[in-house]
Amino acid sequence: MAYLLSGAKEIFKKTPKYNVTYEIDGIKHHGDYTFIIVSNANRIAGINNFYRDMKLDDEKFEVMFCSIGNLAKLAHAFYTLKTSDISHVNGVECYKTDNVKITFNNGCKPWCLDGEKYEAKTAHYEIYTKRKVKMLIPRKNVDKLFLK
Repeated sequence: MAYLLSGAKEIFKKTPKYNVTYEIDGIKHHGDYTFIIVSNANRIAGINNFYRDMKLDDEKFEVMFCSIGNLAKLAHAFYTLKTSDISHVNGVECYKTDNVKITFNNGCKPWCLDGEKYEAKTAHYEIYTKRKVKMLIPRKNVDKLFLK
């Protein structure tokens, strides 16, 4: 019962937001975000088809900035993913790009790289595509994941 009560208190607690400036395709944006995802994957956080139009060979990243402020709203956002694409969730900004520049305006923040904690040494990041990568993949998945 104690775990249940503790969890109930946490669900309505505000999640810390980070003041961020970012640039995508030469356009600068600014806001307060709880988390940011930069990926080129169809499965994120155990959710298949997180991005409905993701292709591995389009030389673009899928970038998401989330400003959802508490766990209850975040849970509702994940529920929405059952019927819709992440780009239709309130409090989420989604982009496809080959270059994103992100600056944490309040100093360094730790990142998670493939599930591993990465202690940041800088508050500014530039993430871009550099070269094509060849992959081996089962033929049954080719049409879903590739343009060509």
